[in-house]
Amino acid sequence: MNNTTELKTRIKIIKQTRQITKAMHLISSAKMKRAMARYNSNLPYFQRVHSVLKEILEHSGNLQHRYFLPGTAERTAYLVIGSDRGLAGGYSQNLNNFAWEHMQGRNVVRLIAIGSLTAGFFLRKQQSIDKTFMHLSQDPSLHNSRLIAAYLLDLFNRGIADEIYLVYTDFVSAALQKNKAEKLLPLGLDMFGDVEASGKLQSDLEYFPSKDNVLEKLVPEYLIGAVYGALVHSFTSEQSARMNAMDSATRNADELVNSLTLQYNRARQWGITEEIIEISAGAEAHAEGSREHGSTANR
Repeated sequence: MNNTTELKTRIKIIKQTRQITKAMHLISSAKMKRAMARYNSNLPYFQRVHSVLKEILEHSGNLQHRYFLPGTAERTAYLVIGSDRGLAGGYSQNLNNFAWEHMQGRNVVRLIAIGSLTAGFFLRKQQSIDKTFMHLSQDPSLHNSRLIAAYLLDLFNRGIADEIYLVYTDFVSAALQKNKAEKLLPLGLDMFGDVEASGKLQSDLEYFPSKDNVLEKLVPEYLIGAVYGALVHSFTSEQSARMNAMDSATRNADELVNSLTLQYNRARQWGITEEIIEISAGAEAHAEGSREHGSTANR
């Protein structure tokens, strides 16, 4: 490409695109930090809820409560936390494929999709969607978590679903995010393996006002914390994936600008060389004509 005007135009467009990708990288970084700060401020409360539930399971013997009974697992409900926006590399596609593979072999009676991209993916798979929450993935708030947890509890309490799974992206670090599928209900001791109990308790616990009342309060709080944590981790993972994608796009733009600038300089140099050659050729032709004219005049 030797057209310097076209090269200048391409360089200008790529530089403008680079400004956008750089700005998106900075915005995603700021959003990610704010979300994690808000999540960490609420984390001690939800950790305490987890530890209390573990203590109840460990010290209550054969706990007969609907939230803790194994169930038949004949009807499964899924909550899949995806995204509404693109430009995040393979974030959405990887999560959606992971959720789809996890559903295989299960009788999915209810699917709750968070994010338009996730909803669109399952519609293309001809998987019916019970409810779609739009834009909640961009607002990981406790208020939204309570709404979703209440809806899931209603499905379980009415017997519509025997088990409920949560699929989301776990934020490990800025360079690593993992897709996870966690069972929300029914609860079992194996689900609290990484939870530390608050201390040693007597074998028989006393509940006030009753065991059912305590569990009816704790389990919804547990679900709210699980959904909220998944929303924040998914949002943070999405922002991290977008940061990485925009950083890669920015670096690619830099490389392309450097390459086009080199082509532009070469094209300019070649244009200058052509002009010099044309001037030299014209001067030489003029000189040759002058010599021939002088020789004719002498004769």
